[in-house]
Amino acid sequence: MFKNRLRFVMLTWLFVIVLVAFFDRVNLAVAAPLIMQELGLSPTQLGVVMAGFTIGYMLLSFPAGFLVQKFSSRLLLVSIIVLWSIATFMTGITWSFASLIVVRIIFGMCEGPMFSANANLVNIWMQPRERGIAQALWLAAIPVGLMIGNVVSAAIVNSYGWRSVFYAFAVLGIVVAMVTWVVIRNRPEEHPSITPEELKGIKDAQRLHHGADDIVDDPGSTMKELMTNPWVWILSILYFAAAMYLWGNLNWLPTYFSKARGSNLMASGVNAAIPMVAATLGLFVMGWLSDHFGKYRTLWLAVTLFIAVPFTIFGVKASSLNGCLWGFSLACFFCFGSYGIIYTVPMEIFKRSDAPKVIGIILAWSSLAGIIAPILVGYVLQHTNSFDYAYYIFAGLVFIAGCLSLVLLTQERFLKLQQEARQSA
Repeated sequence: MFKNRLRFVMLTWLFVIVLVAFFDRVNLAVAAPLIMQELGLSPTQLGVVMAGFTIGYMLLSFPAGFLVQKFSSRLLLVSIIVLWSIATFMTGITWSFASLIVVRIIFGMCEGPMFSANANLVNIWMQPRERGIAQALWLAAIPVGLMIGNVVSAAIVNSYGWRSVFYAFAVLGIVVAMVTWVVIRNRPEEHPSITPEELKGIKDAQRLHHGADDIVDDPGSTMKELMTNPWVWILSILYFAAAMYLWGNLNWLPTYFSKARGSNLMASGVNAAIPMVAATLGLFVMGWLSDHFGKYRTLWLAVTLFIAVPFTIFGVKASSLNGCLWGFSLACFFCFGSYGIIYTVPMEIFKRSDAPKVIGIILAWSSLAGIIAPILVGYVLQHTNSFDYAYYIFAGLVFIAGCLSLVLLTQERFLKLQQEARQSA
């Protein structure tokens, strides 16, 4: 059944890793009302706690691309899963605002290298015209993790209290770490189960797309060279703008339905899960479309981001809960659908050896968005008693990201012309 498809088995396990990681992220958002009550936190303080995760995440996501190129992605993944599971357990024993911030910063540091390690494995294992759907497969664990994590976390918190949810997910993480060591290999040729046919297909497709001289073992550009590359800056600002929407929803969506739409704890978890179903579909649909139709991924990226803007505004302005759910669901379908394409763009416009480094850099910008977005929402909520203006800001940023995608299109078009000339030679 899986003959010549081992790379997709590995991708499926990357999905599981990210799924568990986002269980561990979303449980705080679900438990937030009870944590605020027990520890006496204000909305702004809760926003700072949520931002604590991304402070730590940013510290290690920025150099993560260099780390995964130098060290084993397999060993790195196993190590960080064990460490973040310990940090998850520690969240359940916090007793104050200060202790909660410290633990969440440590937790964020432990998860920091995960996306770069996953993207590096996709870069090495997948054929070029599979990368859009491949990135979508493991990134789909984000909305699925939010969806399932919201519901499961709410059930655990309702039944056993807010601390118990962190203990349960910590145990799950240790189990995932053990299985990861068995399933993952750094390169296709290292896996004992890969067939010669699949290995040849991967290598031939990559050689045709990148050229014989563009090899993943090349040390690539230095940090200074990348930080002075204007395309790195454009892609970084683009992802920052788009990620503000992601982080705002990740941290505040259950609380939005509780405070703005009057849902109880369980209903807010279920309502927050519905847009995540649409987000999952968006990742797969837009990833597949960018693989199979048209030559330019950045054009698809612009389209998805532009369409997300009006649906975001509609969701906020809708007078009914159903209208709100429709608006947020369609906005998530397109905005989350752009994230898989964003992770594929570095593999199209940079050397293969530089792609994981660039992904690490843009992840740092995403982390900055993760620091700002929850604090912004908390500030807006505390001073206006409404979420509306925060979502208007997110919509404007997504529009800016769409405009920057069109700028990147000029570079992708230039490189495609070079590629076509190489293939015809």
